[in-house]
Amino acid sequence: MKVRTNYSLIYVHFHLYSLSVLEVCPGTQNGLSSTGSQENQYNLIRNRYYGCEIVMGNLEITQIESNWDFSFLKRIREVTGYVLIAMNHFQEIPLGQLRVIRGNSLYERRFALSIFLNYPKDGSNGLQQLGLANLTEILEGGVQIINNKYLSYGPWIFWQDIVRDSSAPIDIKYNGKKGPCHKSCGDYCWGPNEKQSTQKYPETDTHTKIQHTVCAPQCNSRCFGTSPRDCCHIECAAGCKGPQDVDCFFKGN
Repeated sequence: MKVRTNYSLIYVHFHLYSLSVLEVCPGTQNGLSSTGSQENQYNLIRNRYYGCEIVMGNLEITQIESNWDFSFLKRIREVTGYVLIAMNHFQEIPLGQLRVIRGNSLYERRFALSIFLNYPKDGSNGLQQLGLANLTEILEGGVQIINNKYLSYGPWIFWQDIVRDSSAPIDIKYNGKKGPCHKSCGDYCWGPNEKQSTQKYPETDTHTKIQHTVCAPQCNSRCFGTSPRDCCHIECAAGCKGPQDVDCFFKGN
């Protein structure tokens, strides 16, 4: 069941005996074009994505020159197209709940996640952290993170575990110097704090799983443990909590 609101659709999803209401909003296909003044550009983005949980299409945040409040993006958990973050001057993008990028459409026909040129040429600030600590799976397409002068976290994430297609391009270069991870985080982290680490098993409220490259060879995609019996169902995306299709965090189709 769906109800049309201003920019969004409210989807009522029935799953077994539970009822969940997800707010769905349409994405954009603007690429690097902008609309009017900075204030107008920001307001268009805010009106479109305020309260949104699922973006049907592409999430494009481009050419924002000031540190506007983007906290309204924090509820987004799924994007069906690509995510484009380019030519902005803010320090962080609050997409901490984003778990799946489906890549049904791709930027430049190759990338499901494209992040580039996020700093002012004549300034000392720019994008420093991606804030994607819960991003678990990119179903189609690759990753492009280039020319982000101050981005010290994100380029060194183990992207091979997030991208499902092993042949998809991963283009990462010309970013900031790698920042230190918390001592409990190992080699990979989204930021300097303990809550920004990427751990293997087990998963906690503050750590994300590496759950693709550690799976047994018998698993088609992701897993919830390292045993051959711990494979996620073939319909799952972004992981699972058990072997059945009802245990999927997201469905792959």
